[in-house]
Amino acid sequence: MITGRKYQGFAVSVKGYSHGEGICQDASAFFSDSKMAVISVCDGHGSEHHFRSDKGSKIACSIAVEAIKEFIYNNPKILETNSLELDKQIRHLKEHIIYRWNEETKK
Repeated sequence: MITGRKYQGFAVSVKGYSHGEGICQDASAFFSDSKMAVISVCDGHGSEHHFRSDKGSKIACSIAVEAIKEFIYNNPKILETNSLELDKQIRHLKEHIIYRWNEETKK
């Protein structure tokens, strides 16, 4: 992990031209500190049938950023692990994000 630097960045979501008068169903989020920079980009369903897709993509972005932050803080030597263990840890992280998204969207 690189320390001592402050990463900078931003995230913005813009509704595409082809979506006309509809809402932007995509979302993005950004976090940085002296240890990491994390960006999350979530694509909404993009259809009228999924009219809450904008909320789901925002929730997904927020959960992904928080889960990745927790993952890095709890595994400071993650880049030193072998590839099989890293794959296992990343798979667990993905499952954790999906689980949290499912729980949050049930509310």
